[in-house]
Amino acid sequence: MESGSRTSASRLAPEGWTDALLAQNPSYFKNVSEIVSNTPAETLQAYFVWKIIISLSPYVESDLTNAYNDLHLKINNKDAENSTPRWKRCVNFIDYGVDWVYNSEVAQTTVGPTGLTWILSRFVVEKHFGPRAIKLSSELVDSIKGSFAERIETREWATSKVKKVAIEKMEKLVGLPTDPNVVDPIALQNYYADIEVKSSLAINVLAFAKSRVAKKWATLGKPYNRGQFDLSTLNTNTYHAASLNQIVLLAGFQQFPLYHIDFPSYLLYGGMGSVIGHEITHGFDNNERQFDKTGNKTMWWDE
Repeated sequence: MESGSRTSASRLAPEGWTDALLAQNPSYFKNVSEIVSNTPAETLQAYFVWKIIISLSPYVESDLTNAYNDLHLKINNKDAENSTPRWKRCVNFIDYGVDWVYNSEVAQTTVGPTGLTWILSRFVVEKHFGPRAIKLSSELVDSIKGSFAERIETREWATSKVKKVAIEKMEKLVGLPTDPNVVDPIALQNYYADIEVKSSLAINVLAFAKSRVAKKWATLGKPYNRGQFDLSTLNTNTYHAASLNQIVLLAGFQQFPLYHIDFPSYLLYGGMGSVIGHEITHGFDNNERQFDKTGNKTMWWDE
């Protein structure tokens, strides 16, 4: 098992990566190693074949896969009539890609969704969130960060040292996605250069999964790309990522009635501005105040 881990890592990791693995739960790998060592090869082979079958079953139509999918629905107390409509599943696949690759990772990842989300985002951004909107959103973030810094300076209960660190943390916040640049066709072409879309959905699933895994491993040993978000730009969501010191403001959320480029200031600040302020404040709540400007867990508050 240990040898297999080193072999897999050496094949997937970028050239020049040092041979080191960090295991958060070493006892788990020890137990798995014992199970693998004491299990017949035929059983292991059958298990891996079965895992491949159930992973690809949602993307292949046949009597066997349909029967398995129906069983899976019943196990989860669902039925075919009330399951997610086919068109929604198709759109979700194009946006997020292979769910068993994307959903297997923690929320704060180093690369975005496995699908063609950034290509979809290009058309949405061009039509509903152009350069004026991007500029306005950046100005809103900067304005509210400035006001937040002023309020920090006037807090009598905080020491000068704490105020300084708090302002540095707030100023380091990232709020808008910048990579890949969805309005630049060349940037998108380069981002998806390793994917060739075929007529077979199953083949495309494997291509998307392979691309995601390769992009994930390519980040090993490199600084985190704080301009790339793990959620689709089309997602109607905003959040604060403590370990990245990052507020995420997605284009899908910055829509009417909270946001419009022609809104007067009082509507902009009362709508989208309140959301931005809310997310900035999360960086200083009971939990996320424990993280510093780089996202490291550090107790920078004094008594």
